[in-house]
Amino acid sequence: MTICCKIYGNDIEYIDDNLAAKVYGNDIEYIDDNLAVKVYENDIKYIDDNLAAQVYGIDIEYIDDNLAAQVYENDIEYIDDNLAAKVYRNDIEYIDDNLAVKVYKNDIEYINDNLAAKVYKNDIEYIIDNLAEKVYKNDIEYIDDNLAAKVYGNDIEYIDDNLAAQVYGNDIEYIDDNLAAQVYGNDIEHIDDNLAAQVYGNDIEYIDDNLAAQVYKNDIEYIDDNLAVKVYENDIKYIDDNLAAQVYGNDIEYIDDNLAAQVYKNDIEYIDDNLAAKVYRNDIKYIDDNLAVKVYKNDIEYIDDNLAAKVYKNDIEYIDDNLAAKVYKNDIEYIDDNLAAKVYKNDIEYIDDNLAAQVYENDIEYIDDNLAAKVYRNDIKYIDANLAAKVYGNDIEYIDDNLAAQVYGNDIEYIDDNLAAQVYKNDIEYIDDNLAVKVYGNDIEYIDDNLAAQVYENDIEYIVDNLAAQVYENDIEYIDDNFAVKSMGMT
Repeated sequence: MTICCKIYGNDIEYIDDNLAAKVYGNDIEYIDDNLAVKVYENDIKYIDDNLAAQVYGIDIEYIDDNLAAQVYENDIEYIDDNLAAKVYRNDIEYIDDNLAVKVYKNDIEYINDNLAAKVYKNDIEYIIDNLAEKVYKNDIEYIDDNLAAKVYGNDIEYIDDNLAAQVYGNDIEYIDDNLAAQVYGNDIEHIDDNLAAQVYGNDIEYIDDNLAAQVYKNDIEYIDDNLAVKVYENDIKYIDDNLAAQVYGNDIEYIDDNLAAQVYKNDIEYIDDNLAAKVYRNDIKYIDDNLAVKVYKNDIEYIDDNLAAKVYKNDIEYIDDNLAAKVYKNDIEYIDDNLAAKVYKNDIEYIDDNLAAQVYENDIEYIDDNLAAKVYRNDIKYIDANLAAKVYGNDIEYIDDNLAAQVYGNDIEYIDDNLAAQVYKNDIEYIDDNLAVKVYGNDIEYIDDNLAAQVYENDIEYIVDNLAAQVYENDIEYIDDNFAVKSMGMT
């Protein structure tokens, strides 16, 4: 153990196997196997196997195997195996194996294996294996293996293995293995293995293996292996081995092995193995293995193995194995194996294996295996296996295997296997296997296997296997296995 100490104008230069520290004008530069710290005008630069932090003007730059954070004007840039976040003027940019988030003017951009979301002026763009969603002026664009939805002016465009729906002016276009429906001016076009229905001016055109029906001016044309019915000017032509049809006051009652339909005052009720539809005052209710649709005053309710959608006053409620969405006054609630989103007054609540987000007044709450984030008035709370961050008033709380950081009033609290740092009023508290640093009023407290240093009013206390040094009012006390030195008054 060799120590070289030079005092120049009350400055201290330590050169030790484990520690080299130079104090110039009450500044400290540590060069250690585990830690190098330079303080210039009460700024701190850490270079450690686990952590490198530079504070300039009370800004912090961390470069760590698990975390690199730069704070410039109280902004934070994290570069971590699990998280990289840059905050510029209280904006956050996360780049993580699981999550990358960029907040610009309180906007959020997520790039994650499961989720990528960009919020610009409180808009959200999600790109996830299961969901990609872009909200522009509170519009939502979903691109998912199961669902892609674009809302522009509260319109929804779904592109899903099971469903593709475009709503333009509250119109819906479904393209599904089982169902393709286009609504234009509240019209519906269904193209299904079992059913294809087009409604134009409340007319219905069915093309089904068992049923083909066209309604033009409330006329019905059925072409079926078992049934062919053409109604022209309310006339009925039945050709079926298995069909009995009764017309009473221009009403039609079909009883067929494949189809039972009752029309009462031009309403149609289908009860079929593949399809049951009831129209009451030109409303349609489908009950099918693949699709059930009820239209009441031109509203649509789908109940399908893949999709259940209810539109009440042009609102849509989807209940699907992959997706359940309820729109009430143009709000969307998704309940899916991968995603559940509720929008109430254009707010979004996601509940997914990978992501659950609730937006209330354009706030986002994510609950995901990898990420849970709650934004309340543009605040973010992340709860992730690798990262949990809560921003309240633009504050961040990270709870991660490698990092937990809480910022309250732009303060940072890190709790990491390698590093725990708390900044309260721009103070830093590190608790690391190799380093623990607490800065309170720009003071530093190191607790390390090789070095423990506490600075209180710019004083330093070192406790290390080879060296323990305490500086109180710029005095140094070394307690070492080989060497104990106490300087009082720097003499």
